[in-house]
Amino acid sequence: RFARLGSARRSGPVTGERETAGLTMRLIVEYVRQHLGDDSVTRMLDLAGEQRPLSVLEDEKVWSSYDQKIALFAAAASITGNPAVARSIGETVLRSSVGTSLRIALGVLGSPAMLLRTVARANGKFSTVGTMRAEDVTAGSGTVLADNPFLTARLPADEDHARPLRVVLDRRLCTPAGSHVLDGAAPTLVLHAAAASCGAHR
Repeated sequence: RFARLGSARRSGPVTGERETAGLTMRLIVEYVRQHLGDDSVTRMLDLAGEQRPLSVLEDEKVWSSYDQKIALFAAAASITGNPAVARSIGETVLRSSVGTSLRIALGVLGSPAMLLRTVARANGKFSTVGTMRAEDVTAGSGTVLADNPFLTARLPADEDHARPLRVVLDRRLCTPAGSHVLDGAAPTLVLHAAAASCGAHR
């Protein structure tokens, strides 16, 4: 979910409220084109009620409103038959030809935490009208056994946002019962093989 945190400084072409960077709109268009072709892109724009030319949506310098972005995401979900299309599009960012200079800049920051802390300052295409929160924090059983991490978010849960799900990839079910990830501070999902057994570690 996105929260409106105030208006952002205006720069570059704006065709509506300055809430969504052209980078996002172009990613949506590119994803649908690569998977379903140009005809599906046209159908998506019609379904979203988008009146602007395709060239405008593919211009990373053009800003759009929050509602225009949500309408395009919803249309993409309908066209692709994928209700989680927004996440699928996000997973293609590092392989995409969109925002190359931005990806290089963010890639040198070293960690997801540093990326999230600096993303708005790193590039003017990001506005301050949205919040980014982790849906889950994942670690393998080796990390749990060696470091006993908590895998919790630093910010406390609030009324609208639950703590991220902790996910442990533990094929043999070796996570000790006393591990921090099983302390009840946040929901935890341990993924293991159907016939998992780790003997003394259980």
